[in-house]
Amino acid sequence: MRSASSFVVAVSSVLVTVIACSGSDSPRTTSSRAVSKESFEAASVVCDRLEACTSPAIMRLVYGGTARCKERQALQIELDGLAKGYRATEAEAKACKDAMSAASCADVFSGVPPEPCRLPGEFADGAPCTGDGQCASLACYVADDAICGTCGRRVPEGADCSAAKCELGLDCNRAKKCVKLGAEGAPCGGPSDPECEILLHCGEGKCVRGIPKGERCQLHDGAIPCDSFKGLVCVPTTGDDGTCEEYAIVGVGEACRVVSIAPPRFAFCENSDCVRDKCVPRIPDGEICVSTELGGIACQQPAHCREGKCVLRDPSKCQ
Repeated sequence: MRSASSFVVAVSSVLVTVIACSGSDSPRTTSSRAVSKESFEAASVVCDRLEACTSPAIMRLVYGGTARCKERQALQIELDGLAKGYRATEAEAKACKDAMSAASCADVFSGVPPEPCRLPGEFADGAPCTGDGQCASLACYVADDAICGTCGRRVPEGADCSAAKCELGLDCNRAKKCVKLGAEGAPCGGPSDPECEILLHCGEGKCVRGIPKGERCQLHDGAIPCDSFKGLVCVPTTGDDGTCEEYAIVGVGEACRVVSIAPPRFAFCENSDCVRDKCVPRIPDGEICVSTELGGIACQQPAHCREGKCVLRDPSKCQ
């Protein structure tokens, strides 16, 4: 889900300084291996903010729940915290964490870190990196399927972003151009229209907020959708009309998408992918994978398919 993954990248990338600049106390054991107390606390900020800004349903779809989100994000943040290049003081790191915890959902999802989190790193342009905070430019570009990236300058609106990061507040669209996402009320859905800001939906040709639970919705193409970020879908009632209701969340091996016509029932997969109307498990760390853009099954978040295997970002591979 684009919105959830964008949020996690935005939040975790700035919280890495909390780990990189803090001493480690006694480790905490996740389901797979031990992580430091600081890593788990930073992961809790990421996942608690994600749930607060979306819903428990989204957490189940993306991670299998908030508790598992914290376990998985702690593993990634632990690796990130071992990276070279971060140079914030402990006081600066704490100020960043506090600012991120207090930021509004709109601010966090914008991808623009709070001012206290914009802490330049040591690496000059051209140096290998895995996170923005390692770079003096605060921009580490990592290709979708690569393990290591390169520090460089951000590029402005309209520029090519196939090998560079866009300026803060801009999004790299599918055409690999830096664009400003549509704010509430902006046009959308047209061939030249940008996507809407995260937490907004495209309905009736405009970027709008999704319809809340229990309210009337319509089923025709282009209608304002129910608020999917709150786990809602338009359930048919009569004709073209429906009501926004919570969708069912099912596990591996169960039927997904439209699972019943009478009465209408929709189901989505918990921490798994819907393939041929059945939920299949996502790929574990270290296993062979194919990019989802080529029809492959997704990796377990926040791992990504890089160089043919599902892996977490590992700065030690780039130093």
